[in-house]
Amino acid sequence: MISVQEAEKLIRQNSPNYYSESIPTIEAHGRILAEDILAERENPPFNRVAMDGIAINYAQWQNSRTSFEIKGTQAAGHPPLSLEDPSTCLEAMTGAVLPSGCDCVIPVERISVTNNVATLEDGLELQQWQNVHIQGSDHSQGFKLARTGQVLNAPEIAVAAAAGYGQVKVAKLAKVAVIATGDELVSAGVDIKPWQIRRSNTTSIVASLKSAGYDAKEYHLKDDLDALRDKLRDLLESNDMLILTGGVSMGKFDFVPQVLKELSVEQIFHKVTQRPGKPLWFGTSSNKSVFGLPGNPVSALINFQRYILPQLNRSQNALCPPQLKAELAEDFTFKKNMTRFLPVCVESNGPKLLARPQRTNGSGDFGSLSGSHGFIELEAEISDFKKGHVAIFYPW
Repeated sequence: MISVQEAEKLIRQNSPNYYSESIPTIEAHGRILAEDILAERENPPFNRVAMDGIAINYAQWQNSRTSFEIKGTQAAGHPPLSLEDPSTCLEAMTGAVLPSGCDCVIPVERISVTNNVATLEDGLELQQWQNVHIQGSDHSQGFKLARTGQVLNAPEIAVAAAAGYGQVKVAKLAKVAVIATGDELVSAGVDIKPWQIRRSNTTSIVASLKSAGYDAKEYHLKDDLDALRDKLRDLLESNDMLILTGGVSMGKFDFVPQVLKELSVEQIFHKVTQRPGKPLWFGTSSNKSVFGLPGNPVSALINFQRYILPQLNRSQNALCPPQLKAELAEDFTFKKNMTRFLPVCVESNGPKLLARPQRTNGSGDFGSLSGSHGFIELEAEISDFKKGHVAIFYPW
């Protein structure tokens, strides 16, 4: 057996990158950038009018002029006009180019217009470049607006479109087959016999993968050596990753490690000093990752959240969010020399998260997870964990 830290290290070292693809920007929400988004031009690209009003030559106001004949209208999206007579003005709309010869915009609310002459309100004080968004004041051409690894949420989509990116290069999403093994399993929605068990592991894992944007599909294979071999061969060819639940322990019908070996999947490790989830299996084949999870629901879900989902996200070169930590809200004792993943409910205590252990009756007691918020990782070297002990928190 290997430690949790060694298992994570080996997964990182032996997992592929799934490359990139270009997709329409409008379809890229939630995807991971595989290129930097650079400014097409400086911003604003011109001296931009910031408020509806009139554009004047500031020096005229300094020379005590307070009335200006309106000589035209500078609309947004139109070529710039020129103020031929500095003693006059031009109407200017928000977003328009500041007309040539103008260096001050007075809001429409601060003027009155009679017979096409705009008069400033009494006592109005002005400044040069007032209500003008100066060209290049936000950023220069080529400025990095978003960087590789960022998630494309609504602001990044807007930035990319504004920079002229009709398509963006994003990390390619892995295609994942999630496979339940075992004769005892039946799906939800069908009649069940007393000796059978509902299939839940693959359902929860596929739901989590789909929520994260991955192309995931659920499969169920019986405990038949030949059928298992044939189907896994097909799935290896058509997917980037296989996640198997069940069949990785020491039982008579636990065929998964044997079949994977026959299919030339190289075993990287099998079994980790952790509870729950000790029989975790990991291997690779031709740039494909294969994970074998224990069949017990708590073990399967925790191993998925602790190892597989983070590795999928890393494979996209995603910028990692800060790791969450929580304090134990009460003492907890556990046999040392085994890392413990402890389901918890968390609550806020000012800037801190408090983790309250959720008691379970073993790794098959998945009902106890309902209402929990995730799990904390307790070190193998410690047996008695006191209230206030700080641990890494993994949300579901």
